[in-house]
Amino acid sequence: DINMDNEDLNDLKRLRNYNDIEIDFFHNITHVQNHRRYRALKRFKIINDQQSFHVTTINNYLLPIVCSFINDVINDEIVFVCLTTLCQILPWLKNNQLFISYFRQLTTNKRTLNLSQKRCVTKTTSAIIDAFHFQLDFNENKAE
Repeated sequence: DINMDNEDLNDLKRLRNYNDIEIDFFHNITHVQNHRRYRALKRFKIINDQQSFHVTTINNYLLPIVCSFINDVINDEIVFVCLTTLCQILPWLKNNQLFISYFRQLTTNKRTLNLSQKRCVTKTTSAIIDAFHFQLDFNENKAE
């Protein structure tokens, strides 16, 4: 076992299972079969529900992994569930950047999306919106 001093790497260590590769996140997330990759995402969701991952771990490792599945030809609802789970932990700036990035894909004319891609991007923006967890202060801009 590697000595991990880095907080992010220690956080990711929870996803490992040296005794059973069938439930090891890293073994399954890189597997050629889709159902094994989705199994890894389900395992991530269970582990995160027990104890949330750190924001830096999410930004640097987990969010890129989950986002890599968004435009898969065969995607599963677990991808969007995991995205919502991650976005519930993200700070406002990162959450907003992520939303704008995907929303622009829907509204820009730079490239034409086919119907399947539009559905994926729409589900992605919906997953990000579902994760909205910020307090709205409606009195902030009111005149006294």
